[in-house]
Amino acid sequence: MKTKITPHRYVIHVSHPYFRESIDRKGLLKNGTEGMIPEGVYAHNLLVKPNYDWFPFVLKFECDSFLNTITNEGPLRLYDYWVIDTHAIDNDWYIDYCALSDFGEDTCYNTFSMFIYSDKDVPRSAIKLFRFQNEVRWDYKGVDGAYHFRGLDEFREYIE
Repeated sequence: MKTKITPHRYVIHVSHPYFRESIDRKGLLKNGTEGMIPEGVYAHNLLVKPNYDWFPFVLKFECDSFLNTITNEGPLRLYDYWVIDTHAIDNDWYIDYCALSDFGEDTCYNTFSMFIYSDKDVPRSAIKLFRFQNEVRWDYKGVDGAYHFRGLDEFREYIE
């Protein structure tokens, strides 16, 4: 069953950094069909930055669990987040019923439209890499002695 959906302008594909170089060259390529899981590019259709309610977080390698332990950073910082501009491409998007049935009860979001996929590849020109990074904050003196604070959120575009 395919239920077409109109996604938010920006949706997020979560991947392991191991795939970064390939995605950076080729864009997001649809995966092969596996059992009842349709071929496609999968994404989260939410208006919030990634958090621990986002599933699935699958560690690619056994050493990832170890790395997570020794770096004292949570799994959110171990992943790449490819932000897809759905207005920049002519892809149809569908509800991902497999993820909905597997993870739908484990989150506080409206899960009906949270898990989606496209049955077409997503070109490199339509995606940007985001990661959780250290927050940056600074203050500066304004007019009449007032102080202002600025900062960059920890979840932002990643530039190597």
